[in-house]
Amino acid sequence: MYNDDSDRARVPDALTRGVSAIEQNRDLDRLVTRMSGFADRVSAGTRGAVLRGNWLGHAVHPLLTDFPLGCWLSAGLLDLSAAKAFRPAARRLVGLGVVFAVPTAVTGLADYATIEDERARRVGLVHAIGNTGVLALYALSWRARRKGHHIRGVALAMAGGSGAWVTGYLGGHLSFARQVGTGQRGMDLDGEALDGDVAAGGMATDDVESALLANGAVPAATAGGGPGLAGPNSL
Repeated sequence: MYNDDSDRARVPDALTRGVSAIEQNRDLDRLVTRMSGFADRVSAGTRGAVLRGNWLGHAVHPLLTDFPLGCWLSAGLLDLSAAKAFRPAARRLVGLGVVFAVPTAVTGLADYATIEDERARRVGLVHAIGNTGVLALYALSWRARRKGHHIRGVALAMAGGSGAWVTGYLGGHLSFARQVGTGQRGMDLDGEALDGDVAAGGMATDDVESALLANGAVPAATAGGGPGLAGPNSL
């Protein structure tokens, strides 16, 4: 059973203060307004529905983040090997990550347009600005590698990867702590009876039980010890 053992596992105070400082920083609101206007244009109409994942059943943005981060992490592992034979592959992976980061950012903007909580909007702004810096560092890394400056390219990639840890944490805070981009999209699983909850004749089990109770059935235990009904027309 899940046990919220909060006395043993606590978020470091410095981390809590840092996130709180972003959420409460009203000086960010001017930039938030500008970014919100841009996000609203990106997420308008059918394009916005596609970018938000209405066709998928949930947000697209978290799924797409695996592509650039996966490429960049793989490139970093090749760099750590220090093998010259891996340099071309690492360069290509860095470049692919830069390409994949573009649609990832666009879907993130579409999600940003749905945020109503001003605290989450501020965190989302810092998340976006930070990711822009990460993307720029990796783009510069690819350029340096392409020109033969491998060591410089590795250093830029390491800086970008370090930044990605920070922005990734903020993205996780938005999704899991502030519930941004969560929930069903383009479907209504809660409004439909599941297959196991449908009785003969197409009626939901709860509806059948209500009808039987109205006709004189009374609650009783089943042969297996579970809840059931007894009496006229009982289940």
